[in-house]
Amino acid sequence: MAGAGAKKRSEENARTVRNVGIYILVCAAEFALIRLYFKQSSADWTTWAAFAGTMLVQGISYISIAAVAKPVYSNGVLVDGGADLAKGSISYFFDLLYVTGFAQVLASFTAYGWYVYAVVPAYAGFKVFQIAKPLLFDKSKASEAEVDEATRKKLERTQMRAERRGVKRFWTLGLGQVL
Repeated sequence: MAGAGAKKRSEENARTVRNVGIYILVCAAEFALIRLYFKQSSADWTTWAAFAGTMLVQGISYISIAAVAKPVYSNGVLVDGGADLAKGSISYFFDLLYVTGFAQVLASFTAYGWYVYAVVPAYAGFKVFQIAKPLLFDKSKASEAEVDEATRKKLERTQMRAERRGVKRFWTLGLGQVL
């Protein structure tokens, strides 16, 4: 038995999935109408391939969002209202949908609109760089080799003093043990 929160989330998810479907259809219809019908002289096979590719991305994103948002019923009774679509990694699918839709609408007027779609791999590269940056540019290993003996001893004494102060602080707080 689900509570009122699960029922509310189920209704919100159904509304969100419906609105995302409408958004996809409007963007695709706008692109098809303007670029592929009215400006068909400038629509070559690359335009059709790009449109098919963006529709594939939107379809996969929509199916993923709908699968996560799907409520679970047991014997006609709501058990789970589906995942919260505002949290977690599902938000990347929404971002992908919005960028794809914007690129379609912009590309219906000019071929340069497809360059907006370069934001997706640029953002992915940025996230990968954030993860790899500490691994690639770890200064602590390089700086340890450059430190002379006197500086190393001074750093060790400073660290020992800091550790002793930290231990004293925990004892004075009455925790009874060092964390």
